[in-house]
Amino acid sequence: MVVSLRKVFLSSFVFAFLAYYQFHYNVFNWQVELGVLSRIWSALWGVFFTLCAVGAVNMGRMSVVSESHSIYTAILQYIIMTGLWLLSLCKYHFWMRQCSKVHEIQEKTLHRILTTRAATEWGRKHEFSAIRTRADYIKQQPLTTYSDYKDYIEREMKGEEGVLLPEHPVYMHVTSSTSSGISKALPCSRESMRELFTEVRFMNSTGFNGTILNKIKSCY
Repeated sequence: MVVSLRKVFLSSFVFAFLAYYQFHYNVFNWQVELGVLSRIWSALWGVFFTLCAVGAVNMGRMSVVSESHSIYTAILQYIIMTGLWLLSLCKYHFWMRQCSKVHEIQEKTLHRILTTRAATEWGRKHEFSAIRTRADYIKQQPLTTYSDYKDYIEREMKGEEGVLLPEHPVYMHVTSSTSSGISKALPCSRESMRELFTEVRFMNSTGFNGTILNKIKSCY
């Protein structure tokens, strides 16, 4: 059955009326003799119908990914998109808190990365385990280019583990174009993919307008 999102939007009025009925005629109608449990049950139904009304309004505004949406796939899409929006909203507030202490967070992030990479071949070569500060890192890890990693990356592409990443990369990102005109492969860990996914979803869903960049700049 193909679903019309316009009809879904109109159904919000039905849900709103049902919610109004539960609250007005059952929960807060003291002229009717109802037990405590009955009022609680009516209140729960009222909350449920309210959420359905809000969901129907949002679904009615939703961009349709297919003209053959069924009611089940439309609801599923709405639940997934809402869940991702809530996740990105949490990420936004997390970022804003982090931006108030940029230097401290950068030091902790660097230490976390070096700790997880210390046992890799690249980490042992540059003595990551002995690095304690950013100054130590600059001394132990000179500036590099892709050519410095090329052989290591090719070994990871062949299935060898513990070269650049402590585990086998979950994804090999291939650049579309570079200054040399040759595509380059970049191994991605599970952690980096998870962070990239939530960050990109955050920027798309919140209309990223430079708020965080301005916050970071104010810390310098």
